[in-house]
Amino acid sequence: SNFPVMGIPPPPRRMYIIVATLAVICILVIILGIVVPAKPNNTTITEVTVERGQNLSTIAAQLKNVGLIRSKFLFILYVLVRGDQEKLQAGRYRLSPGMKTSYIAYRIIEGLAESDDVKLIIPEGSNIWSIDQLIVKAGFAKM
Repeated sequence: SNFPVMGIPPPPRRMYIIVATLAVICILVIILGIVVPAKPNNTTITEVTVERGQNLSTIAAQLKNVGLIRSKFLFILYVLVRGDQEKLQAGRYRLSPGMKTSYIAYRIIEGLAESDDVKLIIPEGSNIWSIDQLIVKAGFAKM
């Protein structure tokens, strides 16, 4: 009803349908890129180390280079849309190409990295000398 504006005819209805269809296709590609894993049936574990101070783009490139994500762009977009670009945490992560991009991002954002802690069990009733031997045997100290 506002057309023609200054003598410009309205765009054909077909143009609206094409634009809407392209928008839906773009949205589906983005959603599938985030929800569908890079290699759905591949459960091979790849260890990735995120260094302290590493930025989002570098992390995304690293994940893409080892085949854990389909698209560096979609990983970055997902993290930015969530507003978590400043929450990425350093650590040693065990990830698989069978994991969704969203889950890989979640693990790095939440810092669900492998622990570098070491477990040493000291039996009840141990004295200082037997504890010392356990520590040496575990390789934490030398005699």
